[in-house]
Amino acid sequence: MKKNSIIAVLVLVISLLIIPSICFADVAGSYSLTSVYVTMIDPTINSAPSYDLKAGSNINVTNVVWKDYNGKTLTSSDKFSTGAYTLSFDLERTRGDVFASRTTVYINNSSNSVEKTLVNSSKLSVTKTFAFRSTSAGTRPSTTSSTETSTETRQTSSGRLSDAHGKADYFEDGPASTTTTDDGKKVVSNINVIVDGNVEEGKALPTKFQANSDIQKTFVTYNISKTTPSDTTKPYGVWQQYDETAQAGKSYTVRIVIPLSSDITLSDDFRFTLNGTPVSNPKAGLMGNLFQDYTYKVGETKPAASIINYITKVEFEDYTFPVAGQEYNAQDVKLKSTVPGEITKARFVMFNKDLTGQATLGDNTGIEVTVKANSSYEFSSDVTSTLAGVEAQIEKVSATEYKFSFSYKVVEGTTIKIEDQSPETLEFKEGEDVKLFVKATGVESYQWNKIEVTTGGGAKAKYTPSKIDGATSSEYIIEKASKDLDGAQYRCTLTAKDKSVAYTKEISLKLVEKSEETKPEEKKEEEKVQEITWAKASSWAIDELDKANKAGLIPAIFDKEDLTKNVTRKEFAHIAVKLYEKVSGKKAEKASKNPFTDTKDEEVLKAYNVGITQGTSETTFAPDNEITREQMATMMTRALSEAGIDTKVDLAKVEEFVDDNEMHNWSRSAIYFMSDAGIIKGVSTTENRYGVKGTATREQSLLVSIRSAEKFTK
Repeated sequence: MKKNSIIAVLVLVISLLIIPSICFADVAGSYSLTSVYVTMIDPTINSAPSYDLKAGSNINVTNVVWKDYNGKTLTSSDKFSTGAYTLSFDLERTRGDVFASRTTVYINNSSNSVEKTLVNSSKLSVTKTFAFRSTSAGTRPSTTSSTETSTETRQTSSGRLSDAHGKADYFEDGPASTTTTDDGKKVVSNINVIVDGNVEEGKALPTKFQANSDIQKTFVTYNISKTTPSDTTKPYGVWQQYDETAQAGKSYTVRIVIPLSSDITLSDDFRFTLNGTPVSNPKAGLMGNLFQDYTYKVGETKPAASIINYITKVEFEDYTFPVAGQEYNAQDVKLKSTVPGEITKARFVMFNKDLTGQATLGDNTGIEVTVKANSSYEFSSDVTSTLAGVEAQIEKVSATEYKFSFSYKVVEGTTIKIEDQSPETLEFKEGEDVKLFVKATGVESYQWNKIEVTTGGGAKAKYTPSKIDGATSSEYIIEKASKDLDGAQYRCTLTAKDKSVAYTKEISLKLVEKSEETKPEEKKEEEKVQEITWAKASSWAIDELDKANKAGLIPAIFDKEDLTKNVTRKEFAHIAVKLYEKVSGKKAEKASKNPFTDTKDEEVLKAYNVGITQGTSETTFAPDNEITREQMATMMTRALSEAGIDTKVDLAKVEEFVDDNEMHNWSRSAIYFMSDAGIIKGVSTTENRYGVKGTATREQSLLVSIRSAEKFTK
């Protein structure tokens, strides 16, 4: 690199990690795609352009073109050098799902600078710009680490730094940050720069400046010279006017240049401060680097430095979340005395409204605690906090005030333990007595309730328990039940001596015919079903498990197994294949070529071949991982879709679950379809929460399968 030249480039380094072409987990239904992943060989200086781009099954990559900054089309024999290049190509669907205008395209796991145009529902045109610079590797000096504390110090206005900040020769990996984007880039929220010294007549111009960023809280020293240094990969300063000593009446401007390394991106609210003055729009030029000019007048004296301390951790006194029956009281939350701040507001919330009174079992609620920092303190952008072992969701109110939110689910008190109860779906015949029961310890009183439920758009919105007069024992008998009770729901409230409460699971009544003759062809089919026996199952699940067994929906993998254990991804693939075969009337065939490196299971390969799953990546399935409720809904919906069932759902008309924001785009439609069909319910009786990241047991998964088969079998 020639002296006096300023060539600073933003290098885009893209991971070689092989990723799935559509999503990282199972994709639901046959509707609009929201994400497409494209993989290729990483472009680097002196490498040749790659024309071998892949986007997974059912998507072709066509019309691949590389052009340099002059618009010249490159061939596979050309080589990249310093400068900018543009890649363009088309994505074309061969069958199945369609593209949408909101489809996000990831190239080697990055969506940065990727532009796309929807040509039609089966075709997307994509472009992305890459820029390269030459880099020189060198041994970096080591830095001295200090004992970690809950506060750190920085300087935000001009003047000399205190020696307490320590010194280093350069930013370790450039301006770093504590947050990282999905494509692996570090996000920088602020960079602070201070030119070290004043400009005085007859004295040499300052030769040093110091800088820090979000994570690099101690300042680092860099050089200012009269010409551009040979190494422009580190921050540097250059005097735009230069004299050996400052001349009276003159002004001198220093240009500060901050190179952005390949793994850096700037936050939307990025702040650049130069000698205590915020720069509202720092120049982002010189091929990707930040630079800003600062002018001194000879004899001008800058104000003294202002020291601001960063709060990096907010700690609270020991605290226990209220259990069922206890009062909600956010005033019990106290800051530790070591935290330099005060709580200005604390509240329990549900549906963004204040929550008071007694905690109810199953409430999915949270505590919001707003903390204001003391004078001379600010919160670090990477501030952390936990309360009773729960990690905070953090919202910035201002630099000196942050809101910390902690979510939790109300659990039973320690005095009541429910050992058994009526099954969640209880079949009955018209005119016969129906018995509801609960078996529990530590109970002082019982109260059975009938629950009135209003449904809408796929999520149960309102639950109103009504007390049943005289139903105050562990059993409640409905005499000569009428067919009008089909679908009725009941729940028992159990109260302990300490006034803590617990609740049974909802019990739904289901009307069945008094007698049903089995058709000859059905009887013949049942004779071929290989039933299994299980080692353990919950009493409430037995009836439906027996039906699933007779229908041939319980895979052999569960023979002599404990069905109360959590189900794995491999086991659920077995369940989904059984459902597909039952509903479609077809036998699933395994894939001729195994795409996965972590399993050879034939049922998994059948699920892959049918289109029920695409794995957790292009080469992995994670067979032994416990399946999440999100993945479960997706795979089950996919099985039904491939069996010919219309699984489309109008997301604009559904009533969102409160944890809708936790759903991935690839699962959202499937979750609302299964909920709207009444097959997979939410996890709370007090709010419409789905429980996206929750798990499921083997018996729960099998009940989802039999309910799906009963509803959709042709």
